[in-house]
Amino acid sequence: HYLQERWPLKKKLTLFLGSTLIAYMGSRLLIDPAIMPQQANGLFILILASLLWISEAIPSFAVSFVILGFSIYLLDDMNPSTINPEWKDYTAQWSSTVMWLFLGGFILAEGAHKTGFDRYFSRLGLSFIG
Repeated sequence: HYLQERWPLKKKLTLFLGSTLIAYMGSRLLIDPAIMPQQANGLFILILASLLWISEAIPSFAVSFVILGFSIYLLDDMNPSTINPEWKDYTAQWSSTVMWLFLGGFILAEGAHKTGFDRYFSRLGLSFIG
């Protein structure tokens, strides 16, 4: 119950899925059929990122990760099982894999703090120690 009050999943999920649907429809219906599929995919990523940022369906910093992930998978073709061969060009600005570990740790820490899991886990650990 506490988690549902702090982060209303149904509202956020509805915003996320609605944004994805609007971005997909907008990138497919509002374009000239003569453009390349990669350009339509780029428009999809642009519309989706804008809608997610405006609606705050996910945290603002996470929108950048969505853009990066979709760029790796969608700018080559729409098949999610293939990865763009130039994926290192998209991730080069994020530095090394150690940087990704730090960012992941910060995101997990922020999520634990927002949900109150950090205090719960601390109390649980301290109850065993004394």
